[in-house]
Amino acid sequence: MGLAVGLMAAGVGLQAASQIQQGRAAEAQAKGEAAMADYNQKVSEQNAKTALLKSGFDQRRQARFGQRVMGTLRAKIGASGAMAEEGAPLEIETEQGAELALENALIGYEGQVLAGQHRSQAAMYGMERQLAKTRAGYAMKIAYTSAGATLLGGFGTMSQQGMFNNTKSTWSNTAKATALRY
Repeated sequence: MGLAVGLMAAGVGLQAASQIQQGRAAEAQAKGEAAMADYNQKVSEQNAKTALLKSGFDQRRQARFGQRVMGTLRAKIGASGAMAEEGAPLEIETEQGAELALENALIGYEGQVLAGQHRSQAAMYGMERQLAKTRAGYAMKIAYTSAGATLLGGFGTMSQQGMFNNTKSTWSNTAKATALRY
């Protein structure tokens, strides 16, 4: 009887150990996913800062270009002999200045939009990280619960079959009956 009970107990124990090992693997995977999401979040946050810095740089570069354009325009108007303070030359200069200002504002707006997209992506990675950390925390709890249920179920079944009581053991009774025949 001892060998059969031992083998069944070992089988139940191995099944429970396997569930714990699967829990450890799930926990490790979830922790890895959390670390990757954390990294991606930091990269996205840095991309947002970079987008803002680049748009600021582009705006300053465009503003200097705009100053050169306006200077050239004023010089050409002056060289033509037209009165720059009134009429068509003034309208051209005003329109060109408004166009350059609009272009500058658009560069800044596009930088803000791009930075916002990167910040939104960073927030998504932050949520992924938190979800993965939560999964990691529950992986071992689930594994231990499953292993405990396996042990209880397995040993309960063995007990119901009378494997822990020599007088009720099916194997033991069979062995006795066989011994009596000979």
